[in-house]
Amino acid sequence: MAFRSQRFSGRSFSAASSRSMAPGSFSSFGSQSMMAGGLQSGAGLGFGSGASLGFGSGYGAGGGSLSGSLRTVGGSLSSAGGGGSVGASFRAGTGSFAEAMSNVINEKQQMQVLNDRLATYLEKVKRLETTNHELNEKLRAFTVNRVQSSFNLEPYEIQIKPLREKLLLLMQDHTRIALAVDNAKLAADDFRMKFETELAMRQSVEGDIAGLRTLKKEYDSTNAVLLPEVTGLEKECAALRDAHQEDMIALRGQMMGTVTVDVKEIESTDLSRVLAEMRSEYETDIEKNRREAENWYTKQVEKKQAEVELITETTVSGSSEITGNRKQSLSLQTQLDAALVEKGNLEQRLVEAQAQYQAQLFSLAQLAGALEGELTSVRENTLQQSRDYQMLLSTKVQLEREIGTYKALLEGAGEPSNLAALKTPALKVEVVKSGLLSSAAAGAGGGVEVPTPSEAQSGGSGASETAVGGATGYALMSLEGVAADAVMSSGSPAAEI
Repeated sequence: MAFRSQRFSGRSFSAASSRSMAPGSFSSFGSQSMMAGGLQSGAGLGFGSGASLGFGSGYGAGGGSLSGSLRTVGGSLSSAGGGGSVGASFRAGTGSFAEAMSNVINEKQQMQVLNDRLATYLEKVKRLETTNHELNEKLRAFTVNRVQSSFNLEPYEIQIKPLREKLLLLMQDHTRIALAVDNAKLAADDFRMKFETELAMRQSVEGDIAGLRTLKKEYDSTNAVLLPEVTGLEKECAALRDAHQEDMIALRGQMMGTVTVDVKEIESTDLSRVLAEMRSEYETDIEKNRREAENWYTKQVEKKQAEVELITETTVSGSSEITGNRKQSLSLQTQLDAALVEKGNLEQRLVEAQAQYQAQLFSLAQLAGALEGELTSVRENTLQQSRDYQMLLSTKVQLEREIGTYKALLEGAGEPSNLAALKTPALKVEVVKSGLLSSAAAGAGGGVEVPTPSEAQSGGSGASETAVGGATGYALMSLEGVAADAVMSSGSPAAEI
């Protein structure tokens, strides 16, 4: 079904709704069935020139089911001259009046159901428009906030730059002071090691001197022991010399004044020669012992001196080598400490850089997570709106079918042949007053009454059909305009999505 391009605003719907509650509508069905002409029985059927259409929606536990209904479509036809109501009555030509009443009531109930569903659908469209407007506002606010999320950090960078330079200078001064302190500690350790080395050398020399003094004491004691022996031997030698001199003198005195008697006898031993030999041997032994003792003493002294010199040379060379090694070790230790300090500074700067980049990475990860969450919510909202659009599209198709049914019912209400097809075969439309029906055909609102067939005229029947057709066409036009407005309104969220 092709909808009209005409759109009706909410004001026209409310006006149509207010007109639909007139005393000649379906809600007051049968209340004005009594005419001034003397009708005792009849049924009032009102067709209004205005249509009250409403859309509603309902969501159940199954995920959302649309319940639409068409509310009361009523109308009233009033005369332009003075407010008199034009009556047209339907009377049963054939058949029973109860059957006609049941058919009319069924048509009324069906139209009411369609009207209620249409009103529920319109309410749902209005609510979806409100939701779509709120989502657009949220999306606009999100876009504005997202645009404003990028901050200009250049002023802060300008303020932070001198602070960073000062911090770098302070770190360099701290490193320089730490290096000077380490150098002072290393120099103190060097002097302490030198002091300990010199102290060890002094103690070693003092120990050597003490050993030499002990050796000298031993030599002095040995010399003291040998001197009395030498003195005793010298005294003994002097005593032997004196005794020999005395013996020589005594022998010379005996030989003086004696008679020499040559007596041939065995030669005797020459005592002086023997004594001289003994003296020479003794002196030789003494000299030999003295020489041996002197040689032994000299050798021992030379040996000890050589040992002392060797020990001294070894000690001096070892001390110089140790001193050189210690100096080299101290220099290497100084270089190692400087390298360790530099390594510590570099590690600290590395840790700080890692912490800074980790913080930046964490903030970027949080921002990415927030953006992903917002993107997910936007996708979910888009999917939900797409589902709503699909639901509205299906509802539109269903509404087109219902509008077709409603149009068929309205067209059937204006044609006796269609009314007969809708199980009202014995009903006819007759006119009581043709002048008022002409004014009703012009579009004025008023009640339409159903008289008996005996009161109807053949000429008035055409005018009644014209009035009913005019009211039906106006109601159909209003319904099509409302349906087009509802479909275009329901299509707007999908277009904005």
